[in-house]
Amino acid sequence: MGVLAVAGVGLALFVVAPALAPTTPPVEHVAGTTAAAPAEKSVADKIANFLQKFYLSGSNLSDEEILQLYAPKVDYFGDQVLTPSEIVADKRNYYRRWPQRQYRLLRDTLSITTPEGQPRIYNVSFEYLFDVSRGREVSRGRGRTVLTLDLQLDGGMITRETGTVLERHRSAN
Repeated sequence: MGVLAVAGVGLALFVVAPALAPTTPPVEHVAGTTAAAPAEKSVADKIANFLQKFYLSGSNLSDEEILQLYAPKVDYFGDQVLTPSEIVADKRNYYRRWPQRQYRLLRDTLSITTPEGQPRIYNVSFEYLFDVSRGREVSRGRGRTVLTLDLQLDGGMITRETGTVLERHRSAN
């Protein structure tokens, strides 16, 4: 599986779902804006598709897929800068802890912005519902994630990932 090239730039962020790669110039879009131009809706829809079908899919990403998604240094959950190899280890631990995972993007919470003067960088925040389990242990609730996607780095990489659980219900069946 290769990296899709669009306008001369490989988009590693969309390597698993190349049809989702942005094909329009970077724009600013905030969910809920009624006057969004068609190009803005297109980029927002493609990022939402990437989140739903890949990032929140609940699938175990391969080490290679994780390495392609993350920049050489990532602000990871706000208090540390990790390398992609360290993120692979963290993701593997999470996959072991919660082998069954389901997530659902709450589309109306999706916010996508580009910082002024940085049109190839997207700040993406969203909320989602989660249902994860391991054997009889179950955790359900609502979370919030904030990503920074930098399409200037090796065709597109995550440079920041943070999040929090907003509401959680645990049980042991």
